[in-house]
Amino acid sequence: MKPYKILSTLGILCFFYLNAFSQPEVKKESSDKDLSLFRQFFQIFPLKNGTTTVDLNKKLQKFQDIEITPIGFGGDLHWWIFSGENTIIDANILSYENHIVMVKATIYQRYIHRLKSILNQDIKIQKKFNQLFALKTNVKYFNDSVYQYTYTNQPLLVEFDNHISEFLGRQSNINFDDCRFEYELLNNPTERYQYVPSDSYNNYPPDNAINKLQKENRFDCFLNIIKGPSLYGRIYAIEGLLISAYNGKYTLSEEDKKLIKTVLNLNLRIDDGSRHPKANLQYNSCIDKELLKVLDDNFKVNEGNIYPIEERPLGPVEQNPEFKGGYEEMLKFLKANIKYPVEAWSAGIQGTVFVQFVVSETGKISNVKLLRGIGGGCDEESVRVVSLMPDWIPGRTMGKAVKVMFQIPVKFALPTIRAY
Repeated sequence: MKPYKILSTLGILCFFYLNAFSQPEVKKESSDKDLSLFRQFFQIFPLKNGTTTVDLNKKLQKFQDIEITPIGFGGDLHWWIFSGENTIIDANILSYENHIVMVKATIYQRYIHRLKSILNQDIKIQKKFNQLFALKTNVKYFNDSVYQYTYTNQPLLVEFDNHISEFLGRQSNINFDDCRFEYELLNNPTERYQYVPSDSYNNYPPDNAINKLQKENRFDCFLNIIKGPSLYGRIYAIEGLLISAYNGKYTLSEEDKKLIKTVLNLNLRIDDGSRHPKANLQYNSCIDKELLKVLDDNFKVNEGNIYPIEERPLGPVEQNPEFKGGYEEMLKFLKANIKYPVEAWSAGIQGTVFVQFVVSETGKISNVKLLRGIGGGCDEESVRVVSLMPDWIPGRTMGKAVKVMFQIPVKFALPTIRAY
């Protein structure tokens, strides 16, 4: 390591050390806001089996929903932020066919040192916190120490896994005790991290996981992860397996090649780490072209789709469809046409509705359906207005207009309506 890197690292460590032991006492006003956060959180969690995204969304109206990311095969990853004054709970929630499968709620290291003084002010909240949240101190985590609450609807997870296996094959029963952390990091669908090429980022947990699996020749783990439910894990595992094959450490079977090609043809997008909300990568553009030659010198992503038509009637898209006149014109259209439902207004219901639809090769809107709602008539109103939209500019791949599935959020806020 270069000297300046060592000094930089020491400086960061000293900062965190001093920061952890020199924080002022949390003021009562701000601690009250944090206690209020936990009270609201514990009114919602733990979840009951059978909870739907609509049910959960109604309960989470006071909190910030960041985004919904399709992970394939009817699954979606929902990202929520629960904010107090000194505490933030970051929640990743997996749904399958609009039912909650898994929850991972995390309080990161920078908030932990304040928790004790906050929780000491309310014994009931403290007891509930200790029941639900567990301290994770594994140094391989993104942060050295985190508190986490996790929930899994095991029967529904099995159903989701079985559905995925219809397309990608069933995961094998393998012994991964010697690499449990790496395997679970990459195979867990509630893990959210960015995709960056393996040679462009140092000491990044997913890359570390891939490197260890490569060193241990755990190609069986790679294949299992590729068949699994993790949006990011699949791509990292494909990259790891292809690098191993490229370096002559593993020989891909025809079945392996077919599996990888199938996954690369999924119409999914992932965060590329650029921090720009629309700057993300199509699955098929993540892998270096040189590595793809291991599959086939002439391998190209197909324009067809491997999803059942009723699920994802799309092929890979290079250029997304667009409302004519652009984003601002779409806002104007929504604001001009949405009427706040009387039922929602009277009940004080507000929040964000997510609507999904298909933009055809000619730009026509079809197959409009609710992806996540808040009730009170807002869901139906959002679907109604989106169905009224004029023709869009269609999406394109290789210069050809293609059918694209799209989704937009519509926000209802009292006393005004904002749609974006």
